[in-house]
Amino acid sequence: MALANIAVGLSQMGKKVLVVDFDLEAPGLDTFDLLKPKGNPRGLVDYVLSYLETGKAPDASEYIHKSPRSNKEKNSIWIMPSGRNKAYESKVNLIDWIGLYENKDGYLLFEELKEQWRQKFNPDYVLIDSRTGHADTSGICTRQLPDSVVMLFFPNDQNLRGLTKVVEGINAESRKQNGRKIKLHFVMSNVPHLDDENQILTKKRMEFQRKLNITKAPLIVHRYDSLSLLNQELFLKTRPKSRLANEYRKLISEITMYNSSDPEGSIHFIKENRRPYSWRGAETQREIEKRLKEIEEKQKENGEVLYNLGELFDYQGDSEKALALFDQSITEGYTKPKAYFKRSGLHEEAGNREKAREDLLTILKSSLVSQEAFIIRKAIRQLINLGEFKPVEVVESPAVLSLNPEEKYWLVDGENQSKEQSQISVYLCKDLLNTDKLPKEISENSIKFDLGLSLMALGNCNEARSNFEFIIESNPQDEFELLASHFNLAMANWEKSKIKRNGYFQKVVDLHEADKEQMYSPNHFQCMTLAYWGIGDIDNSLYFLRKARNEISSVKSRLEFSCWRYLRVNKQKFMEDLDEIEMLMSSPKSVKPKFLVRQTRP
Repeated sequence: MALANIAVGLSQMGKKVLVVDFDLEAPGLDTFDLLKPKGNPRGLVDYVLSYLETGKAPDASEYIHKSPRSNKEKNSIWIMPSGRNKAYESKVNLIDWIGLYENKDGYLLFEELKEQWRQKFNPDYVLIDSRTGHADTSGICTRQLPDSVVMLFFPNDQNLRGLTKVVEGINAESRKQNGRKIKLHFVMSNVPHLDDENQILTKKRMEFQRKLNITKAPLIVHRYDSLSLLNQELFLKTRPKSRLANEYRKLISEITMYNSSDPEGSIHFIKENRRPYSWRGAETQREIEKRLKEIEEKQKENGEVLYNLGELFDYQGDSEKALALFDQSITEGYTKPKAYFKRSGLHEEAGNREKAREDLLTILKSSLVSQEAFIIRKAIRQLINLGEFKPVEVVESPAVLSLNPEEKYWLVDGENQSKEQSQISVYLCKDLLNTDKLPKEISENSIKFDLGLSLMALGNCNEARSNFEFIIESNPQDEFELLASHFNLAMANWEKSKIKRNGYFQKVVDLHEADKEQMYSPNHFQCMTLAYWGIGDIDNSLYFLRKARNEISSVKSRLEFSCWRYLRVNKQKFMEDLDEIEMLMSSPKSVKPKFLVRQTRP
């Protein structure tokens, strides 16, 4: 049942799957409709008997058959059955497996069979159903043929005894000189889905892990009560959202992540190794590094895999290796914006600022990048940090022009961290105000509010004033929007009219004192410090100054909006602004807000 579901799941992922029924004493894969070839075709037993009769390995394609229903899957499923027919039992008994290996070169026969699988069918995965327990054929399925073995067991003493011997044999094969490392996957199956109040399952699991030297907790396929299982229904096909299907998917994920030839599995393995070590598999660091090298070699033409490898090496601090992988990833066609962004950061780290800038501009030159608008925001920030920044390169770039109104507004909202960002915000806000129809999520008032803030950051108080007046005249129902607009209007009138400025400050105080739901942000306390100072209430001004200092010390956010600059700043600069505001109280003529120093028009 597990193998059949895994075959379906892999096929749904676009993989070509070959299923081999090596449970010769009790074959059963052909009882599933999806895995049942037409008629009574020859299979594995017939293949071996033909070899014994002729002394030559027969053509495997004559014993392998396409699933009659696999065309409905994304890719194909092929089956090498055991060979069910009327004379099957007598045929099975004709095979002396020990004699086959000792006297008839049985090992070479199955090496030839593996090679024919590869050459004639080139499957992504070969799934072999081996019998349970010990038989003459068990070493073929668990030691010669596989790259990995999935051990399904019920966690009781009987299974532990049998499993111990099988695991010892597989590990002995791996320890041989020139022996292959066979990956073991342990899966507790048919486990009751019940509360483990007495830690029965936990203790059994720990006993299995200790005696079998399993360092990673086994996967679990719980018992699933459904009469559909009597009809051998494949839940990954018929009930893909069920708990049982999800547990089979976890097993698929575990299997594929150890296949270096599988791009999706390789990416999963890479991402798992970015997680804390306790969540990873049982490999040593040397084994992990060996597998990563295998992935890099086998996926050297897959840009997405190379990109993920680059991210891993960057995470581990190997910048030189990461940069080489990002280069190779882009060369192989992985030209997503995040690849250029990552490479830009490494170029900058290496001191190559021009190449860093080129990568960031490449992002903005692409009209397809709008699907990843957050990358545009990050690219703009990084361009500003690099210097030699030209706002026109951003606002007229294909990437920004391709954004819809909602994405443009998202690019503006809360981004004022520098004069350059404010210049971009002014352009985008004005562009949005000229849009024929705004999304219902974005109001004209909200755009004018952000436009006003950006203009203030540039010292353009006259134009900013008209935007805040527009909001006030529209009589907004949002009390915060009304209070904030009056405050910003007061700040915009700082050098125009003291009477007018302080009149707006008085309105701010009135709205503040009438509002029962007070705000508790550093910016709010900072604004109220200035508002009370403006009306001559120094006691309350000092009170809110203290609250602003206490709040900025305790907040976890990295940046906070400061009305002294009309920019988002770090805690240190916010504190510096509060210090200047305190100086304002004792010497108002010698101190003025920082935004007034920047009389820069966009």
